[in-house]
Amino acid sequence: MERKLILNLLLLILFTAGSVALGIGYITISRAEAVHRENIADIHKLLVNKFTHFDTMMRREERPLNRNIKENLPKLLADITAGGTPLDKVSQEQLRKHIARFHFDEVYLINRDGIVTNTTFEPDLGLNLKTISKEMTQHLNNIYGKGKVYIDRVSVSVKQGTYNKYAYFSPIGTDYIIEVSIDLDNYIAKTTSR
Repeated sequence: MERKLILNLLLLILFTAGSVALGIGYITISRAEAVHRENIADIHKLLVNKFTHFDTMMRREERPLNRNIKENLPKLLADITAGGTPLDKVSQEQLRKHIARFHFDEVYLINRDGIVTNTTFEPDLGLNLKTISKEMTQHLNNIYGKGKVYIDRVSVSVKQGTYNKYAYFSPIGTDYIIEVSIDLDNYIAKTTSR
């Protein structure tokens, strides 16, 4: 009987110790998860604040840049086509000379199918922009033949890891687009050093 009592007491102690350990473990894990969620929320808040600040700063920089793009993108196209060479046959060297005159960093000539048929950024030659997303396809389709300059906000180039500004133009009734990009780090360095 004494043995049975001792065995029951040991089992009770083990059960109690196990229950307490499980309870402490659960509380510890719950608290760690809560701290982790708080850390993620803090990081998210910090990133939102940094992007908001960046966006505010960029809006100031973008105004004169957008004016320059609207004025010069149609002029760039006129400059490129003035020689009569088909757009997809203009050499990269000639394209570079043209974009340097208007302070753009890269140029892309896009056909109706969304394919980059000529560019100064060789890795994108032959790239089908319409395969990127439905939104990109709709964006391009809304530009063809409108005779208006479309300017995107700042975006990050996945291939280069740089902040770029992209703009598009398609003369009225045409089935091609000229796209230019401006590396914002270079642009800001040039404009603030003047």
